[in-house]
Amino acid sequence: MKNLIIGIMGNVASGKTTLCRNLHKAINASMFEEVVDNNVYLELFYQNPQQWAFQSKMWFLQYRVRTYLDAQKKDDIVIVDGTIWDDLAHAFANLQSENLNLYLDWYGLVKPLVHCDILLYLSCPVDVLYLRVQHRNRHMETDTDKSSFQQYLDALDKGYKKSLDFVDAKTILNFDTNSHDFLNSNGHLNYLVSQIRMSIG
Repeated sequence: MKNLIIGIMGNVASGKTTLCRNLHKAINASMFEEVVDNNVYLELFYQNPQQWAFQSKMWFLQYRVRTYLDAQKKDDIVIVDGTIWDDLAHAFANLQSENLNLYLDWYGLVKPLVHCDILLYLSCPVDVLYLRVQHRNRHMETDTDKSSFQQYLDALDKGYKKSLDFVDAKTILNFDTNSHDFLNSNGHLNYLVSQIRMSIG
């Protein structure tokens, strides 16, 4: 089978990694799960967003391009946790003026290197995302005070809506993960699988 890329896009705690793992098993596809432990700027970003936002977002951009280049080498269906449009959404939410313009310049240079055949966009209300963040208890996220992190999620939500205008995937499937439970409902997951198979043809 020729290479086919399924990218999963969505805000923090929208369920990207959970869906990636479950879909990987359901359709027997290859999987690239997002790993950010090597991002030395991420914790610094959470501590001081204004100082470290640009470095962190540029790290994610190069990481994403490398991931998709590796995924595009495979001769089968590949599910990728995160997309270049996720990174763009974060840039819109966190960068300003000259830094944002420089980021967009780099985005324009590297975007032609990656492709996505099917985009799964996971939306979810910000208040639900915040509760999920608290539940999964990642210290970089929960160490931030409630009001600031809710504002951060809200800014990201706006960034995602803006970044959708840049998406050029061949097929886009939208799912609200507040009403679609891909972790606990086989029916919801099977429905998604059927939509993917219809898109593949």
